[in-house]
Amino acid sequence: MELDSMADTYFAEHNIQDVVSDVLYELGYHRPKEVGPFLMSYVARRFEIQGAEGLGGPTAGSSDKSSGADFATIEVRHALNKPSNDEVVAASMLVELRALRAKYAQHKATAAKAANDTAVFSVLEWNEFRTDYERLLQVFGSPVLWSYCERRLNQLRGLFEAHKGLNTEAEDAEVAGELPPPRVDNCVQLARALPQSRLLQFYQSMICKAEEGDKEDGEDDAERFQDLLTALPRKPSPMEITLDADYPLPHSTTLRGLFGRTSNAVRGEFLAKMVQASFELLDETSPATGGETYAEYRLPLHAENGAWADLARWAAEELGDVTSRVKFVVQLPQFAFIGLKERRGVLNYGDLLGFAFGPPMAIVHMHEKNQRDEGSREQLEELWSDVVAFELSSGGGATEVLPSESPTEPDEWTEQQSPPFVYQLYHVWARLKGLNAGLEKENDAELELRVGASAVEGIAAAYLIGAASVSKCAALPSHAPLQYLFFLDQVGAAVSLCSQRSLGGVRDAGHRAFDKLFRAGLRVALCTEDPSVSHRGDHPLCQEYGLAQSLLGLSEADLVEIARNSVAMSCFPELKGAEAGESGGRSDNPKADNSQKSIRERYRGGRRRAEIARIEGLAAPKEATGHRIKAAPSDT
Repeated sequence: MELDSMADTYFAEHNIQDVVSDVLYELGYHRPKEVGPFLMSYVARRFEIQGAEGLGGPTAGSSDKSSGADFATIEVRHALNKPSNDEVVAASMLVELRALRAKYAQHKATAAKAANDTAVFSVLEWNEFRTDYERLLQVFGSPVLWSYCERRLNQLRGLFEAHKGLNTEAEDAEVAGELPPPRVDNCVQLARALPQSRLLQFYQSMICKAEEGDKEDGEDDAERFQDLLTALPRKPSPMEITLDADYPLPHSTTLRGLFGRTSNAVRGEFLAKMVQASFELLDETSPATGGETYAEYRLPLHAENGAWADLARWAAEELGDVTSRVKFVVQLPQFAFIGLKERRGVLNYGDLLGFAFGPPMAIVHMHEKNQRDEGSREQLEELWSDVVAFELSSGGGATEVLPSESPTEPDEWTEQQSPPFVYQLYHVWARLKGLNAGLEKENDAELELRVGASAVEGIAAAYLIGAASVSKCAALPSHAPLQYLFFLDQVGAAVSLCSQRSLGGVRDAGHRAFDKLFRAGLRVALCTEDPSVSHRGDHPLCQEYGLAQSLLGLSEADLVEIARNSVAMSCFPELKGAEAGESGGRSDNPKADNSQKSIRERYRGGRRRAEIARIEGLAAPKEATGHRIKAAPSDT
């Protein structure tokens, strides 16, 4: 107690900012996890000594939004006055990597005219991207960078704990009495969107219908089901009924093919009914069920000749009306090339890209209509109106190594195996840039690039090439530099605590991994991925939120932040509101009107601005001389 009294006297007699700045710098460098407890105990004791009035913290004054405070006013000034060489090196690396990402994210395709009068666009070359990607991996091998990022992330988590300790009552009062905000399920696989119990009910109803021998089509169904069921020694599991979109399409006569494909003996009727049933469950959600739920369905495209026409036919003739709560993300599976090559649907990877982007490009650039194909064109245009993004999805989390001499042009890739994920990602990005150039010319909304990746290499490539968000993300919680870069550039991370495709694949460690990302301030949101195999109950996203709340002790303000993150990552402009602007729901513009933002939004924005200012201030001397920092050799 005597020591505490002496400390109180010292703090009372000295300049608050200088004392706190000194202690925060030392704690942040040597013991970052203790930053939060220090701040909470220090502020509490200061209140006891002098009273809350005039101390300048968020709890000292009114918590009303009109105050305009950003709830991140505690500065660690001495860090810039006496930086270590390691800090300067690490900050320079971070500035360099952020500049590389900006180069690809902000790149605009240059239009040109080909000899046959078709639209041609010029983008950054593959070899340049490969050089930048290899530089990224080289920098990630630096122990100096890892140490710096781990220290800053731990300090961010500590500061967040301090923020919650000081502002919990104010945040709770802010959300009390308000309706739960809308939530977006940012990643749902089309063939596995129907929750498990509903899927099995639907399957059983199809069996009963077949056994009854409906006069119109029941006899064919009965024969088809009989052949399938005799091959199964037991009742099939949801995984045996539904297909995994990450892998080549199963044959249309298999159980997965019958229930999961748009082109089969029933013309995709079963899949359409399952998807429509999932739409109905979405439309049932409301504030009373935890918040209105919206979703971004992954529409798998195994790109061969006629693939787009088949999808459009299925959507128009079998699926029917799409609820306003759903948007489609065209999903290109990494391993689709293998199946297409085996059945000679494509001869090289260039064929696959042409079949994937050719029909949309024709719609955008309004090529001359062929009267014979006018019906299919109208169907494709109708489907296209609900598409908001393209996603390249990796299959599994295995590490890939780029071959020393990979073909520059996709037409040159004629091998049987699929090209490496990074190679595919570049070529998808390049063609999407061309497509977006056409959309911009027509004053239409551009399409986002999304990535589904579990391994570090895929997540790193997604960051570099400017992806708006990444799903799966199994390796992200264990990679400090990527976490810190995701935080700085607000790259979205859509994860599931239940799905084996995401953090659910690491069992009990999944919720702790999510907690690390959330407390550090990353734009992280919960999604369901594959409710047919991972969730029970009619509202799988509510299950994700409930699980996170029970395992991590999240407050209502925490849940609201996660929901807002999901909206910010989505392509539902009507949910974001006019005040969201280009930031997508979390504006970090210091000149923006803080009076319209929640306490949590102001805190997160202030912390991000402070971190960016810190690394830019540390790196400024090196950047001014044009010095390129070399990555230190990795210990591994």
